[in-house]
Amino acid sequence: MAGRGIADVVFCLDSSASMSPTFRAIRDHIMSFLGGLKSDGQAAWDLRVDFVAHSASDLSTGIVLRARSMREEALYTTMYPSQGVPDMGSLFTRDIEEFRSSLGRLQSGGDETNLIALDACLDFPWRTTSDCHRVLIMLTDEPLETGLLIPEQRAAIPALIEKIHQLGVLLFIIGPESTGYDALAAANRSTYDVVAEGNGLTSVDFGKVLNQIGRSVSASRPNAAIGTVKRALFGQDRWGTTSNQEYRGA
Repeated sequence: MAGRGIADVVFCLDSSASMSPTFRAIRDHIMSFLGGLKSDGQAAWDLRVDFVAHSASDLSTGIVLRARSMREEALYTTMYPSQGVPDMGSLFTRDIEEFRSSLGRLQSGGDETNLIALDACLDFPWRTTSDCHRVLIMLTDEPLETGLLIPEQRAAIPALIEKIHQLGVLLFIIGPESTGYDALAAANRSTYDVVAEGNGLTSVDFGKVLNQIGRSVSASRPNAAIGTVKRALFGQDRWGTTSNQEYRGA
């Protein structure tokens, strides 16, 4: 049916050392996603995109978590300030070339805390209109079980699923076999594509995969957000304090 579609899309990118090929592949094939969106005959799409590229390090002072978006180099600090109201105005763009250019500047390194980054993606300023498709694409070449803060992330899976449902988010996971990701994929309308571990997702045909995701989004029915959604499931709004571990934004 011809018309105008609305979509907000966030890519959750593991930026550990092996993932540089994935950044290039998304940059090179993002137009395949747009082609998939238009596969149902929509005349146009009002599309906003962004990414969260994240890494973590286990240092003598504690665990340091870093994340950046297209325009924010210290995303956790921006989204979860110790004082005041978060400034979310820099998140999302309609400029695909700006998105592609930012992907080209990403650097890889460090370890993974994929579900903490995914929670930050869920806290993005999604459009609340009932006809907006909210899409989250998580890409990693490491299982949950080989990253950092594994117990904390596992424990949060039920709350993450509830949050996904409340927001009406379509979740697409592309990553290796993992019991943690398999549990997360129990969220309604989620898709989990299992790929080879630890090769930067070089086995993935991103042109094909992104086109298929676009087609899936185009064929889906958007869901309105339901109720009050809890932000910062991992206590990101309290980072900088020290308990058993020290969490610090970039």
